[in-house]
Amino acid sequence: MSDEHIYRWRGLDPPSLEVLRVQETSGGISAHSTLSVNEDPSYAVSYEWQLDATWRTVWLRIRVESEEEHDMLIERTGDATWTVDGAERDDLDGCDEVDLAITPFCNTLGMKRVAGDGELTALYVTFPALAVQPSRQRYERITARAYRYVDLGAAEGFEARLEVDVNGIVTRYEGLFEALPEPL
Repeated sequence: MSDEHIYRWRGLDPPSLEVLRVQETSGGISAHSTLSVNEDPSYAVSYEWQLDATWRTVWLRIRVESEEEHDMLIERTGDATWTVDGAERDDLDGCDEVDLAITPFCNTLGMKRVAGDGELTALYVTFPALAVQPSRQRYERITARAYRYVDLGAAEGFEARLEVDVNGIVTRYEGLFEALPEPL
């Protein structure tokens, strides 16, 4: 991956648009994103995600703007322990990585965490409420650039095919997201 790359996705259900900037630094990876989600009522989301050099979440700041504004700060305090807005969350102990329901970017983190095949427990965040819960997930490598995602927790039974680019970033999430072509 070059020092910086921009990804754009169209959400299919619900309809959304996302622009994500990923930058590698000496301290790890920084990701900054803005999304517009066309639900009733519509809302906007922005997030800043700091990852270490192995693509593990260090911290994540989320802002939802709708009829009201909501902010959330998620911080890793150990290998699988977390605080949310500065408060320890024992109910999230054992969560390996963060999964935001509104972006395919987080699936890249899960696939990197399990090295292509395996299970993990995600700290799953729903929108626009910013509710959090643990959720078990499985990733199965189909080809060098395709995976099968199986939800074993929050949406138990849900399955989808994920396709990735050469950097392991999701470009197509069956039924939910697809990368937009690069501008001319």
